[in-house]
Amino acid sequence: MKKIVILLLALLLFACNEKKTGIEVTTDGYYSNFEIRKTAGFAQDDAALKQKDELFAKVREMGKELKSDDDSYTYKLFVDSNGKLNKIFVLTEQKNKVNEYIIETLKKMKYVAGEKDGKKVNSTFKVYLSTSDYLVAAEEMPQPVGGIVAIQEKLRYPEIAKRAGIQGRVFVKAFISEKGVVDSTELIKGIGGGCDEAAMEAIKNTKFIPGVMSGKPVKTVVSIPLLFKLK
Repeated sequence: MKKIVILLLALLLFACNEKKTGIEVTTDGYYSNFEIRKTAGFAQDDAALKQKDELFAKVREMGKELKSDDDSYTYKLFVDSNGKLNKIFVLTEQKNKVNEYIIETLKKMKYVAGEKDGKKVNSTFKVYLSTSDYLVAAEEMPQPVGGIVAIQEKLRYPEIAKRAGIQGRVFVKAFISEKGVVDSTELIKGIGGGCDEAAMEAIKNTKFIPGVMSGKPVKTVVSIPLLFKLK
């Protein structure tokens, strides 16, 4: 009996944590993008694409008005087999007029249903928006050509850092264009001794596979850790 009570308490605690983080454990009747080949999404006709572009532009504009240039907004949309939006699940806790505007706009937009085995089905998809020109999240995030190893190989360990015994991880924010080029870098956390500059230089000289949103390359920002370790 004691074991059953403990198990029930554990399950209750897990459910509460899931609720706090905005994660749905189950999505009855709706397929996720991991379960089907073609998920739901925005309609692709000219009018719908224009409306989507206007939404993204308006969010950036409103972010500037609020003097917030790095806020992100994430939503899970539930679209049925007829392409009708049935539910919007907010995955971020941004309680402001930007969030309200996004939700009201998403309600008015057109969608296409997901497909499984050649048939239209109920499915979900996520929408990411940002007040910055660079998205902090996308359907497909950018990846360095050759992987993180390719960046590490470009690192030049400064002699002054070696002599001083400086080692550790440098964290760099990289702003990547829709062409996979690093437009700029920003130091998040450094270790000094010239390692910070070396890390940013290695990242700047790396080509990336750009991030993708709704099938199109987009500007994204990512955090990249690089390790300096003495042999």
